Amino acid sequence: MTVPIYKNNIDQFVIELSNWYKTAGQNNYDEVVTISDHMLQAASIAYDEGLSNSNILSCLFHDIGHMIIDDLDIDAWMNELKINAVIPIILARKLKSNLQMGLSKKIVFISSQMGSIDDNYSGRFYFYRSSKSALNSAAKSLSIDWKEDGISILILHPGWVKTDMGGDNAKLEIPDSISQMIKVINDLNLTNSGSFVNYTGEKLEW
Repeated sequence: MTVPIYKNNIDQFVIELSNWYKTAGQNNYDEVVTISDHMLQAASIAYDEGLSNSNILSCLFHDIGHMIIDDLDIDAWMNELKINAVIPIILARKLKSNLQMGLSKKIVFISSQMGSIDDNYSGRFYFYRSSKSALNSAAKSLSIDWKEDGISILILHPGWVKTDMGGDNAKLEIPDSISQMIKVINDLNLTNSGSFVNYTGEKLEW
């Protein structure tokens, strides 16, 4: 059974990525679910409204992302951490049994180079940076815990893309980022599971 793609508040980037998966001739990705939601209820929406333990899932693609201007508000900071780091991990854990039935057994977490501590030379963006660093750390742990279950996990930076978040000054067009990301995802396996890379496959600093 093919798992439906959820498009709750989905943007052009994820729509085109989903279409690429459907047309790229990658049979291993027939059962793909893309989660892209800026709402705190993303996990329950995706799980409770369509995915049961009988649904086969080959690839789970997390594109949950949220960025606000730092205002030193504690609740806003905690909310950003929940959206960018907590929800993706909880959702992945809920869907583990579905992934184990799939052929590819892959999870892709869309992160950001801004989540790299070593690469932070410009400062600012306390909320967003810390939330993506948290996601990277948790996803890395998940890759270790689930390796024996045959589930491969990728932490992927899509590049600076011309989306609503990236803005018009971004360097990459959407199709350019997507086509290269697909190659990187296709190369994901248990050997390189847990890697933090960019859209070309280049390894990024933690």
